[in-house]
Amino acid sequence: DPSKCRAEGPGMEGAVTNTPTQLVVHTVYSNGQPCREKQSIRAELKSMVDGSVVVAEVTEKEKGSYLVSYCPKVRGRHKLNLLVNQQPIAGSPFDVFVEHPPTQLGKPVRIIKGVERPLAIALNKSGHLLVTQPLKGVVAALSKDGRVVPGGKDGLGKPRGIAIDEDGSLLVTSRASEQLMKFNKDWTLAKAVGQKGDQPGQFSGIGRLKISPTTHK
Repeated sequence: DPSKCRAEGPGMEGAVTNTPTQLVVHTVYSNGQPCREKQSIRAELKSMVDGSVVVAEVTEKEKGSYLVSYCPKVRGRHKLNLLVNQQPIAGSPFDVFVEHPPTQLGKPVRIIKGVERPLAIALNKSGHLLVTQPLKGVVAALSKDGRVVPGGKDGLGKPRGIAIDEDGSLLVTSRASEQLMKFNKDWTLAKAVGQKGDQPGQFSGIGRLKISPTTHK
């Protein structure tokens, strides 16, 4: 039952140009049990920038599960279509943002231990850099010398965008809950709005955000 199938892995969140990225599709029957027979899986990544399409490679990993690998060429927003027996799985197409790889400008790119697949950043009033890590479900706080320090937050469910208001409040978007969350300076939750869907007040593929001088965007 394609409507009950699901996918997981780094390739669901984002990718880097000219770098293979993977995810796993789990196929199940209508009763939720893994499929024992081989299914037809197709995955395509379509660029919203130039319309180009990358057809992913699919290999059977184990009964009911398939490894999908794609290698994007274009930076920017993409739509990831995952089909089982020519029918989209639940949530397909998915929003995927493709970045360019880090560029070395005369010095090696620094690798910071404890930070994995960072997506968005914001600088707080303490001078710490807050970094969202969707795969780990955390926002990490980094000191000026690149150390992970207290001041971050875990358990955020695939945080993507982050911004800091004039009063020091923290705004974070969560792909897991499809919500925009507002936190106080001490990371206590002040307010959360939204849910998954396509109706007013709902989100589908919520991502990055920024704050204008007078309104939240």
